[in-house]
Amino acid sequence: MRQLHRIQRTVPDRDFFMHTYRRKDKDADKKKKKGGLFSGGPFLGRKKKPKFDLIKAREKIKAFHNSFLANVNRKDRTNLPGGDTMSISEMNSFRLKIRESAMVEDADVNYLALDGIIKFIDMKNSALTTGKQNIILDSLRKIGEALLADGGLSMFHTTWFLSTYKEYLLRFKMFPRSELEKIQKEGNNEAKVIAQRLVRKQFEIPHYLHLVDENLYEVRQINQYSKDILVKMSRHGQAGCTAEDIKKAFIEKFKDESAPSSKGKVNEVSIIMAYAMLFARIPMMDQLVENIRNAIPNVRPEGMLYKQKIVIAQKITLLEIARALHRNDGSENFTKKLNLLAHSVFRHCIDVIQENQLDRIPLKTDIYIHPLLKQAVIAITYKNIFRRNQDSYLKLLETSKKYLDFVKPCASSGHQTIRNLAGHAEVYSRNIDTISRQIKTEDSAGYKERDFGDTHQNY
Repeated sequence: MRQLHRIQRTVPDRDFFMHTYRRKDKDADKKKKKGGLFSGGPFLGRKKKPKFDLIKAREKIKAFHNSFLANVNRKDRTNLPGGDTMSISEMNSFRLKIRESAMVEDADVNYLALDGIIKFIDMKNSALTTGKQNIILDSLRKIGEALLADGGLSMFHTTWFLSTYKEYLLRFKMFPRSELEKIQKEGNNEAKVIAQRLVRKQFEIPHYLHLVDENLYEVRQINQYSKDILVKMSRHGQAGCTAEDIKKAFIEKFKDESAPSSKGKVNEVSIIMAYAMLFARIPMMDQLVENIRNAIPNVRPEGMLYKQKIVIAQKITLLEIARALHRNDGSENFTKKLNLLAHSVFRHCIDVIQENQLDRIPLKTDIYIHPLLKQAVIAITYKNIFRRNQDSYLKLLETSKKYLDFVKPCASSGHQTIRNLAGHAEVYSRNIDTISRQIKTEDSAGYKERDFGDTHQNY
């Protein structure tokens, strides 16, 4: 059981941060109460919390990283990002300073994150052949804890977390499946439940990497923001964003529609939503997504629509994972569950449209249009799930096309973004017509439900 619980703690899923990692010494309180010269007073004893400039320390991380690259390519240092490097003695001094800061009891999560990043950089440039997964796991946890802390949401933590997360997924290894299957047969009830869950995770975890592929819009957007000089100079590149900052950003956005947008300033709402949409694709950061969503105030319809955009992204991630699992579990029971899940995600989009009367009011900005387009994307993307029942799918497509019709008139809008979205609606509508015709043709040709398996995967 100890071994199973240990393995569970390595799984980067929604329960990752529910496990306890930093355990306090049982006798810590007793030690604090003791007096004397060595009792942790100002002269000797427990170290004081370190004081140094976190912003400057984060900037030095780049020089620390470049130092390894410089050793690989000594002749051409001009191509290094940022250009700055450290000598070996400077690297050792910086590494020690950060490590000591992270080892203090109840250390600030920002120090822990820096320690995790340095360990990750060291690991990437190490000749070690074993134990790398545990090092990356420790780094991943520390950076993740910093992101979850109020004020820890920043481009610095986000980009380093993403790099560490991808590396961890690439190296992720679990218990041999044969051992897990043996436990399922011979272990006690609790062990069987855990083993069964871990077997499922072996098929689930590899798909997590596809959810943060470099070519995805959410990942590209974060990478672009992280290189933007204005973002680097803002709280997102420096101190970090708090829940109160998120609240103020949305209130400010909706305070006065007639006020012109301030040039030379970052779009706070867009950056916050970029965080949310990226982390909605990372199951282990589910709590962070909830923190962001809860911090968004219910200001006017737009505030609610932004929150629903995040919810829809979370639901689609669950559907993506379920679809990946279906490739390994093609049982009729799982197929039915997958079909119900897909319908529930589509239905949620329709509920958002109806509750906010998006089919009856002017579509002033892109956030109003998002649910109207997203329901069509779901109807088209997951056609191989929906088409298990032809009649219900044809009705779903009919509903989907009806809501797209409310977006098409925006083609004459004076707003470029809205005109582009109207163009997307036109394309989706044609796709739906093509799918409907194909289903009706196959039906008249005598195709049955069982024919709609892998046959149309590449349609």
